[in-house]
Amino acid sequence: MNKNYGWVFLPPRSRFPTDKMPVQRKNWIRACRYVNWEPKSANVLCSDHFEPHCYSVYVGERGEQTRRLNKWNAVPTLFDFPK
Repeated sequence: MNKNYGWVFLPPRSRFPTDKMPVQRKNWIRACRYVNWEPKSANVLCSDHFEPHCYSVYVGERGEQTRRLNKWNAVPTLFDFPK
């Protein structure tokens, strides 16, 4: 067991855009190279697939990062697909 008492710290996740944002949703599906697949409300991508400029960072009163949210036009681009 490691120092964090067995907890696994995962990177933040982003939900796929909903049907209310069809163009953005289609862009995410295409970027992931999914074919004939529709994401469900529980499907997410981890932050490792987004470049830093895809986020808006909110800073607290003491200068600490309090939240990091995807910008409305963010599209995942960082993948390690086999060649």
